[in-house]
This record gives sequence, structure tokens and C-alpha cells, in this order.
Amino acid sequence: MSNRQKKADRFYLASTVGAIALFVSLELYVFVNYILLTLPDAMHAPGMLARNLLNLPTLAALAGALITLIVLRNSDEFALAIWNSGTTSGFFMSIIWLFFVPVFLSAQAALSGSSEKPDFDFLIAWGAPVIMAAVFVGLHIKRLRG
Repeated sequence: MSNRQKKADRFYLASTVGAIALFVSLELYVFVNYILLTLPDAMHAPGMLARNLLNLPTLAALAGALITLIVLRNSDEFALAIWNSGTTSGFFMSIIWLFFVPVFLSAQAALSGSSEKPDFDFLIAWGAPVIMAAVFVGLHIKRLRG
């Protein structure tokens, strides 16, 4: 196996590891927050600490996968095509998430006659995971379709 093929295989492995790490990280976040709702208030701080400690390995794997993807994106033509597809889908999701969703929420609040402003905190909190998910979905759709 040539050195170029080894780099391409590492790129494909990093795309899979990154997608799995992002999925596990989001599942841990949702699952632990669901459990925290059922616990008394005194247990929220240790529960948040436990969630953060559980997320450290998955976020480290995600960071390593993203760095590997960036470094090895030029390993062959197909890897570059996959990378371009993933970054394009991430770019369009960032436009949708950061522009159209706030406009939609503001229009919905205005049309419903609500006097309170819409809450945009979730847009900030979920922006990076949603955009990274779009990148990995774009990577894998292109990889599966060939």
C-alpha cells in the first residue's frame, strides 16, 4: 500500500471517527440534561461536571478528527471532493442557521402578536454542533454516493 493510499485511508477513518464523536457528544449532552431535570437542584452542579468530564474524550476525538481532516484533505482527488462537499454543506448550514432561523423566529413572534422577544440563546449554543453535523453529513453523503 502506497503512502498516498495510507493518507487517504486515514482521512476516511477520521471522517468516520469525527461523525461518531459528534453523535456521542450530542447524545451525552441531551441524555445527561434529561437526567438532570429529574434530579434535585443540589445535584445539578455535580451532574454538569460529570457531563463535561464524560464529554472530554469525545470532544478530543472530534478535535483530532477535524485536524486530521484538514491536514489530509489533499491526500487524493476523491478525498478532496469529499472535503469540498462537506465544507459546502457546512457553509450553507451556517448561513441557514445564523441568518434564516433568527429571521424566522422573529417573524413568528411578530406575527403571533407576542410582546416578548424570541430567545436566541439556543442558536448560539447549538450553532457549532449543527454546522459540524452538516459538514459530516455532507462528507458521508458524498462518500456513499461516490
